Formats: sequence, structure tokens, C-alpha cells
Amino acid sequence: MTTEQKVVHAMWTDLNRAATAAEIAAAAGLGYSTVTPILRRLHKRGDATKDASGRWALVEGRPVSTSGNLPEPDSDLTDQADEEDNAEDEDAQEPDTADNPTTTPDPDAEADTDEDAEDAADSEPEGEQTTAATAPADTTAPVAEDSPAAAPDDDQVAPPEPPEAAADGDGDGEDSKGDADPDEAGGRKRRSPAKPKRGKGVLREEVLAMLRANPDQAWKVSEICRLVNDADDGTHNIASPGAVANALEKLAGEGSVRQLDGKPVTFQAE
Repeated sequence: MTTEQKVVHAMWTDLNRAATAAEIAAAAGLGYSTVTPILRRLHKRGDATKDASGRWALVEGRPVSTSGNLPEPDSDLTDQADEEDNAEDEDAQEPDTADNPTTTPDPDAEADTDEDAEDAADSEPEGEQTTAATAPADTTAPVAEDSPAAAPDDDQVAPPEPPEAAADGDGDGEDSKGDADPDEAGGRKRRSPAKPKRGKGVLREEVLAMLRANPDQAWKVSEICRLVNDADDGTHNIASPGAVANALEKLAGEGSVRQLDGKPVTFQAE
């Protein structure tokens, strides 16, 4: 008995009803890829029909033989159809890639591609169907979590400087800016919040008090400036050397201190 006769026998005798290609293959004891091209040939000859649900049935009254009188199908055509079905099954399981060669299908098989695809989708047992579509590759480059945009270093960014306060009325020229703290890492300066400036004449009083505390010693402007700021202990803005020099000139004009010639110039209490 040929494979076609086995298919016809299974449809007439074993099933005797409309059935899917998978059910017919199981009843005939043949593979699904072998039964599908036979069903298509029967359909083309008008010996079988296929309904909208993908089930096949033999046409009643057609002289379809199951006893072996039909000629054996050409084995080359059957093998070719089997190879095409196998190729279709493989295509249903794996996505196309550039490495897979393109095969030219038989004209008859190409005409029935859509029909056979419906058979495969409708007739495979539940749980064994395979989907041809695969999830598209995610082409979006992942964002590297370890390399975020570099945030500015707080230590290297100087906060906005407070507006410079005007020199007090007595002309001492006290530095009204906040304390400057050089940043060793970034080479920039950070300014602390501005402290209250000295009142009128306060810087001169501090300079004179420091000189009178050491009446026998002459001091350079830079030394006086450092001692005044140390004694203030951060209560007021840092007094600049220029402001201290202005205060010394006024004290010298009043006769409270004496300016000694030399390089550098020094000052001593009277």
C-alpha cells in the first residue's frame, strides 16, 4: 500500500470524518511532513476538501482507491515535497539569518505555501505548536550604570562670592570678604560665609592694642595683620594687609605709633 493509499484508508476507515493533517498522520502511521503534500495533491485533484478550520475530508462519490490500484506517486516528487515541508518546519522554528541559503521552492509548493502554513498552525496538537516570530533583538545600547555624567566636585566649585562691603567710614579699608581657604586639590579658593565687618575705628584700636602690648618691638605690616586676625579668632572678617597698612598710617598721623624706616617698613607703639 502506498503512502497515499494509507492516507486515504485512514481518512475513510479509521477516522471517517473531517480531521486535521496531524490527526490523519497519526491514524495513517505516517509523519506530518509526509501527509501534508498528499493532502494537497488530493485537494488539487478534487478528491479532498479543506474547511475553514483546517480539517480535511474526502469527497463522497469520488473514485478514490484504498486497495492499491492507484499508481505509486513519483518518489522524486514525494521526496521533494517532503524536503520542502521539512524546510518550512525548520523556518517555523528558527528565524531567518544571513547565513541560511535561499532555496527556490517548487512552483506547486510555492502556490500552496499559505495553505500549508494554515495546516501547520491549525493541525498541530496543542502544546506542540511553535511560533515563527521571535522577539526582535534589543538594539538599544544599555546605559552604563558605572559611568554616569561626572558631577561637578563641590570642593572645586567656588560658591558665589558675597558682594564686597564698602570700606568703613574711617578709611581703614577693612577686608569685608569671607575667609579664603585655598583648595589644595583643585587649586581654587572656597569662601566661607561672610562674617560681620568691624565697626568704625575697631581695626585701628586692635592694631594699636597689639603694638602697645609689645612696646619694645617693631613689627612689619604682615606680622601685625596676622596677629590681629589671630586675636580676633574669626569673629569678624579677615583684615587684609592693605586695611592694616591704612590703619597704621592713620595711627602714625595721630602720633600713636612710630614708623621706622627700612626695608620693609616697620611700626612700633609710641
